[in-house]
Amino acid sequence: MKETVKASEVAKDASSEMPFFVRSSKFRHVYGSPVRDDQYYKNINITKNAHDATFCAVNPKFLAVVTEAAGGGAFLVLPLSQTGRIDINHPRVTGHRGPVLDIKWNPFNDNEIASCSDDGTVKIWHIPDAGLEENLDEWLVALHGHQRRVGFLEWHPTAENLLLSAGFDHQCILWNVERAEPVSIVTCHRDNIQGMTWSKDGALFATTCKDKLLRVVDPRSARVAVCCKGHQGPKSSKVLFLGDNQHLLTTGFSRTSERQFAVWDVRDVSKPLKMEGIDSFSPEKDMSSPLRYPVKKKVWSPVKPPMGSSTPEEEDPAPGTDPELRRAYFRQLEEMRALKDQLALKDKRIRQLEEELHLARTSMDQSDC
Repeated sequence: MKETVKASEVAKDASSEMPFFVRSSKFRHVYGSPVRDDQYYKNINITKNAHDATFCAVNPKFLAVVTEAAGGGAFLVLPLSQTGRIDINHPRVTGHRGPVLDIKWNPFNDNEIASCSDDGTVKIWHIPDAGLEENLDEWLVALHGHQRRVGFLEWHPTAENLLLSAGFDHQCILWNVERAEPVSIVTCHRDNIQGMTWSKDGALFATTCKDKLLRVVDPRSARVAVCCKGHQGPKSSKVLFLGDNQHLLTTGFSRTSERQFAVWDVRDVSKPLKMEGIDSFSPEKDMSSPLRYPVKKKVWSPVKPPMGSSTPEEEDPAPGTDPELRRAYFRQLEEMRALKDQLALKDKRIRQLEEELHLARTSMDQSDC
């Protein structure tokens, strides 16, 4: 009995020296279940194009995804109910002579989708209610006006048959789709356009550009209403109008390639309302801020993982690492991603040359026969 008392006293003393705290949470006993194979899309050969776009679009009826295609551009259109494994020979929308760079559904017609391509054209397609039963290569409207490839599309949010396109000729063109003619052409950009967005009422649209300027444009006069310096990093920047039409949200990079986001007031863009570095910002240490940020917590371990279990891109530096070292770490990750993109482009070019060489040899053999 005495030994038992002594053991309990020792355990009590140990527990008092090393208290164990459990963080209370209403989600402690909430568990997720994996999705079944028949509830998601499988076997879709998504495009490997390095263009900075989403390459997919969805509406209440269909999902559209840009896919790899030889000898032109193509994209899949699948009914939302048609999940599971997709046949590799599933019908596609084929009609562009170059890779498809962006696709957008018409907000006023769930059966109508717009696409833009490396071939410099914008095309409008009609999708039957039952989906595609064979390859679709006949478009409703073809819009010709850009001198170089067209990278981005945005339908007007409140007016039907108005479509905005941005090309690598540094132009934004507002189209009347019904008449297949431009309504206005905006030529204020001095470099490639990286992103664009409509205000909720459609009175203005905003763009980010490679010249590091943020612009708000009046589409009726084709003039710049507001212009200011945006993110000063060398990489791509994006912009989005917030719900009240008076504020903009932008994402981009600093001069040292640190990821940033900023909130702007359209009425006064002399400086952003808020600009934060995503890589060095800790929401747990700045709870006084009214803004909330989505973060993904990771467990760090000093033990090197076994081969094949993870990659450097999936890890974070150790907690407490100097902010400058963290920025250098993420800069190296971005450089690695850029190198991978370059290698992917070179591999694609090599495959194209191999196909051209094969076709040339085949034609020579046929001519000899």
